[in-house]
Amino acid sequence: MTVYLPSEQQYIDKLIEIVEENFSNNNFGVAALAKRMGISHSGLHRKLKAISKQSISQFIRETRLKRARELLQLQAGTVADVAYRVGFGSTTYFSKCFHDYYGYPPGEVKKHLNSEPHSDVSTVHFEIPEKKIKSIAVLPFDNYTGDDSQTFLVFGMHDALISELGKLGAIRVVSKTSTLAYSNSEKTIKEIASELGVDAIIEASVMVVDKKIRIQLKLFNAFPEEQQLWAQTFDLDISNILKLYGQVIKKVANEIQYTLSPEQQTQIDEVRKVNPDSYKAYLRGKYNLYQQTPDGVKKGLEYLHEAVRIDPAEPLAYAGLALGYLDIAHGPFNVGDAYVKAEWAAGQAIKIDTTLAETQLAHAELCMYSSWTFNEAEKFFIRALELNPYLSLAHYHYAWALFLFGRNEEAIAEHELARRYDPFNPLITSFLGALYSYLGRYDDAIREAHNSLGILKDCPTGYFVLGETYLAMGRVDEAIEAHKKLSEVAPPWGWVLGYTYALTGHRGKAEIILNELENSELSGWNALGLAVLYGALGRYDEAFKWIGYEPHHVWIPWIAAMPMWKPLHDDARYDEFVRNLKLPGA
Repeated sequence: MTVYLPSEQQYIDKLIEIVEENFSNNNFGVAALAKRMGISHSGLHRKLKAISKQSISQFIRETRLKRARELLQLQAGTVADVAYRVGFGSTTYFSKCFHDYYGYPPGEVKKHLNSEPHSDVSTVHFEIPEKKIKSIAVLPFDNYTGDDSQTFLVFGMHDALISELGKLGAIRVVSKTSTLAYSNSEKTIKEIASELGVDAIIEASVMVVDKKIRIQLKLFNAFPEEQQLWAQTFDLDISNILKLYGQVIKKVANEIQYTLSPEQQTQIDEVRKVNPDSYKAYLRGKYNLYQQTPDGVKKGLEYLHEAVRIDPAEPLAYAGLALGYLDIAHGPFNVGDAYVKAEWAAGQAIKIDTTLAETQLAHAELCMYSSWTFNEAEKFFIRALELNPYLSLAHYHYAWALFLFGRNEEAIAEHELARRYDPFNPLITSFLGALYSYLGRYDDAIREAHNSLGILKDCPTGYFVLGETYLAMGRVDEAIEAHKKLSEVAPPWGWVLGYTYALTGHRGKAEIILNELENSELSGWNALGLAVLYGALGRYDEAFKWIGYEPHHVWIPWIAAMPMWKPLHDDARYDEFVRNLKLPGA
């Protein structure tokens, strides 16, 4: 045991007293201790080093561990209880630190009651940040390749790193859509972190050196002041890109004091190589799909097919294909054989790799939107979120499944998680408003609709939700104006204005839009519009005819839940349709 001079012992006792007073304060750390002692951070560090040969963070940690050992000896609670009482936010990290310090796990304290106390000097040197990192955003990578044609590569690696970090499960990761708003931003790290609601930021740049990819990564803690925690440069062949993601995960896990599970460690250590040409085609496909234009969708799917042609064992490309075809089924495009192709691609992906959250999401969407096997859909949603708890689109689609099942509070909770993990996604924001509207929370609905229009000028779904909400509130003129604007910025949504006209007494105007729609290209989207319009006009035979159109649009099952179908509720065929859906809990 270290022996101190009386003055030194008094100083150490005072430090221990302050640390123990703040066991329950998760934000208590190095700076707070220095402030309480009335000394600068560097001054306290020098003095503590001189007295006990410890860093400040080491002193805090070991004070917590000593008190924890005393409580465990007194059987004052479980390991988890004690860890929490002495200020450790993670039982896993507490157990690791305890074992490193005492040489045995905390669960074995009773076996070692008579053992000698451990030396006061620890060989573990984790730094305790002033505020533990619980959330992170990866900013768009800077393209220093000198070649704009490589934008797809930089974009794709940014997307992939976010996805891989999400699998860690120990830290909230903001989705790609929200971080892309900060491409070439001049805002500070602290400003960006504040707007995204995160504690830490990763910056990256990509260049090509001697035909190899060079990636420089930096991790910053944003609060209370910007602090660079680490920086590292990686030179690699693209075939080893998955290994890079694993190395970053390890570094982030270390910074947030998270111990990887044996399964996670194995997945990182045994990561496969990718075929460079196949992986590049996969990234090109994802990049083009993200443009959300007819040409982008076409090119994106072509590149993804090229990826699996080059390497038929590439699960990421199959998962990308499945989700790409399902996106077609969601939009105003002609569905065609999109469901069939999505099912084939998802099936191939899951044969190769069952650990991809995106593959599980594709199967969940197929069950929910195509085959209407809703119990299976929920199982796939849950598995997807086990694999990546921060996959915002999984939370988004699961929310609408729960709403369909009548589990409204759970639906709201899931949708709010989707928005939290992707706060600047206009689709997620606007449809959170739709969910609020359908559940009678009209003020919240209007707020989120306006938020989506702030994120994306003339966001179609923002105008859709505004009109739906005003209609439900009886604010007829505002509903018509919102849906007029919708039809202007997104003509395929024109049938929504016809439906609003029909419900507000403007039957002639509704009939004009109906006639235009009847003469339009036949598709699942237009069939959906015809069914809604005919229902609103009281022509139920025609409405049910178009409800039965195949291949159907993904919204069709929500006949059971969405207010736009209320005109059909008194028809016996409506009850029959809802029964045949065989919804969970029905």
